[in-house]
Amino acid sequence: MLRKLVSGLRLCAQWSRLRRLERRATELERRADMLEQRRKALEATLARLEWMVQEQQEELAKREAVQEELERELDRLEAQLEIIQSQAAEDERLALLEALTPLLTQLPTIRQALEEEKVSLTARDVLALFGPVEEILRKWGWEPLGEVGDMVVFDPQWHEPAGEETIEPGEPVVVKYVGSTYRGRLLCRAQVARLVNKNEPGHRH
Repeated sequence: MLRKLVSGLRLCAQWSRLRRLERRATELERRADMLEQRRKALEATLARLEWMVQEQQEELAKREAVQEELERELDRLEAQLEIIQSQAAEDERLALLEALTPLLTQLPTIRQALEEEKVSLTARDVLALFGPVEEILRKWGWEPLGEVGDMVVFDPQWHEPAGEETIEPGEPVVVKYVGSTYRGRLLCRAQVARLVNKNEPGHRH
């Protein structure tokens, strides 16, 4: 009888242990399922991140390619601009030389003739030689400021005294030496002197 009782107790203990093991196994399976779900979620997140990184890398590669193309285009345009500027400067020098050619070709002959006293040269003849030079300068945007003998009112923006005298703005003056401008920008002011008479000045500068 005692043996049966002991055997029954052992059986109950084993059964109880088995139940605990079953519950433990069930808990472990549940945790395993949760871990598997987390693993899948992390894999999905990692896949999305890898895709985003790849997209960013492709976009960066495109931008770098565009930047390189723009830099090559900029270099090409700068080279073209340098050629154009060089050609423009050469064209300007050539135009000036062409304008000066009559003067340059005649000047040695005139100098020799004057030295040998074979010809007399008037001031009008000399001025005629500089006509082409003034014409090409005007084409480039140079303009004289005023005319010699003009009677105007003194404007310190455009005029300065020809001597050491002090002239107040608005005083009547006469132009002694013209000034000049380049495309509207002042190069030098016209030099003027105070009028001695009471002639009404004009309004040119």
